[in-house]
Amino acid sequence: TDYVWDIMLDCIFCCDVLLNFCTAAIVDGKYVTDMRRIAKLYVKSWFAIDVAGSFPFDRAVTAAMGDGNNRISGLGFVRVIKI
Repeated sequence: TDYVWDIMLDCIFCCDVLLNFCTAAIVDGKYVTDMRRIAKLYVKSWFAIDVAGSFPFDRAVTAAMGDGNNRISGLGFVRVIKI
């Protein structure tokens, strides 16, 4: 069940990143609704932080090591940071 929970959280956070590209922003007290401008503003501000928080580092490292049975406990803090 932990694996399912991890997958669900990853999906939720990835959806959040995608939704931020469609969310109006306030610049100089006015709403910006132009999708291209919203994307540029998001990429320049929170995008890198959101992607870093959404990336499943523990699964990526486990997959790179080649043994799916070994869980890297040191990377468990990434899940806590995301929440």
